[in-house]
Amino acid sequence: MNIKKNILFILFLIFSILLCSCSNKIKNFSKEEEHNKFSCTYENKKRYFYLYTPDSTSFENTKLVVMLHGYGNSGRSFSRDTQFEKDALPLNYAVLYINGIPNSSVKMSGPGWNYNYDNFGKTDMNFIIDLIQFIQKEYGLNKETYIIGFSNGAFMTTKLAVEKPEYFKAFVSVGGMMPETVWNHKKNKNSSVKFFQINGTKDDVTPMKLNDSCKYNPNPAMEDVIEYFVKTNGITTEPVLETINNKITITKYQDKVWWMLINDYPHSWPSQRYCEININKIILDFFEN
Repeated sequence: MNIKKNILFILFLIFSILLCSCSNKIKNFSKEEEHNKFSCTYENKKRYFYLYTPDSTSFENTKLVVMLHGYGNSGRSFSRDTQFEKDALPLNYAVLYINGIPNSSVKMSGPGWNYNYDNFGKTDMNFIIDLIQFIQKEYGLNKETYIIGFSNGAFMTTKLAVEKPEYFKAFVSVGGMMPETVWNHKKNKNSSVKFFQINGTKDDVTPMKLNDSCKYNPNPAMEDVIEYFVKTNGITTEPVLETINNKITITKYQDKVWWMLINDYPHSWPSQRYCEININKIILDFFEN
């Protein structure tokens, strides 16, 4: 009888360790001197991020938006470029800008996100998820999580949409694509994945059939990626084309899959000056829809 109790106790301990393992990976969490900047240690690497929270004493109803910058940039520069927190905080969203790091296997690489199907790619992906869960627990945030990426950060965002959809409420890819390695390993199972793709028609980084940028690009064309997410959501109805102004159209597959095209716009975060509309508010409308 005592042996059975001991076995059950050991199994309980193992389960508890596994359950807490993700939060235990985030170590040395601390506030930096720079405004809204924090740091932690993850798998013996120093990681930095910026956190903005609404002016409140309780965050139990506060949702989280995760922001992944483009290659060579940082969370701080992404905040300056998008100013997403200015529009999100009044709607009771906390905003987390995470710094990427150089790829240790590539000499002279800049900070970014490894979206490939290898161990380093998995480490990067797991760090994002572990940090999210740590921040939510540390601040008592709502578990509802959204993620936005630009360029290299959008490649990682799309990877998460395919491989870890259960951790997020919605995904926004700006100037992004689905990496070939992710496309080749994707699972064609039905699941609810809210996915919003935003591109300029002169974006020559994202492969698209509409401007022949897919011609010599090994990654799948954006048209095929959109079709994948439409099928994943089990959507069979025809899309609705919404014209915002003479520069922007959005193809909407119900409230699940949207594709925004910005006429004659390059591979860059959409500026309000050019678009004549605040893209942040359209993204937040997608979240709230």
